[in-house]
Amino acid sequence: IVQTSLPDALWADLDNPALVHEALTAAGAVAAGPGLGRDAHAEAALTALLDGPATALVLDADALNLLAEGRPRSIDALGATRPIVLTPHPGEAARLLECTVAEVQADRPAAVRELARRSLCTVVLKGMPSLVSDPRGLVDIAAPASSELAVAGMGDVLTGTIGALLAQGATPRDAAGLALLAGASAARACALGAGLAASDVPDRLPAALAGFAAYAGFRAEPSELRFPWLTLDLEAPR
Repeated sequence: IVQTSLPDALWADLDNPALVHEALTAAGAVAAGPGLGRDAHAEAALTALLDGPATALVLDADALNLLAEGRPRSIDALGATRPIVLTPHPGEAARLLECTVAEVQADRPAAVRELARRSLCTVVLKGMPSLVSDPRGLVDIAAPASSELAVAGMGDVLTGTIGALLAQGATPRDAAGLALLAGASAARACALGAGLAASDVPDRLPAALAGFAAYAGFRAEPSELRFPWLTLDLEAPR
């Protein structure tokens, strides 16, 4: 299906370990989880990814659900040897922390900090507002105004955007913060209101990223991009 709809995407057969290793070695970053599934084949794919070259990773959706089940491992110290960004919604965060969604939502900053501390990863806790924490416990906040960002598939767009920014040299924390800002800006620029679909947003991302020209230095100097605090202006809720 992917090859038919996106013929320019390179294909690596997961049943060919040598080809997978070659693809991972050549990649600047890998995004995994959306559409992955939770069967044995999905677990084998995640195992190959985690046991392969130390490529920067973004893990979302079923990759997080597998990790919550300890398949192929727990999240403890997951990011000790490579840059990793985890992008859970509250339900996935609750499964990873082995608590309830109500507990996550009752203290979202504490939840995102605990996930980052345990995993040694940068964590994006999606919601209103979305929070970013690195393993040091520094928390950024992004407060996009529109419920449009909650439409089906928007989390996949966020995952892909973070992966693209990691591949261009952004640090995990910077990639997560900029992806949240750019995604919100791109969704708003679509001006489709309740008719917005996630597939409308990627075409608007280049212009949204260009709007953050002051931060464009990450392409050459990753250390120059800093988001000590992320805030988007809030509009009246629909």
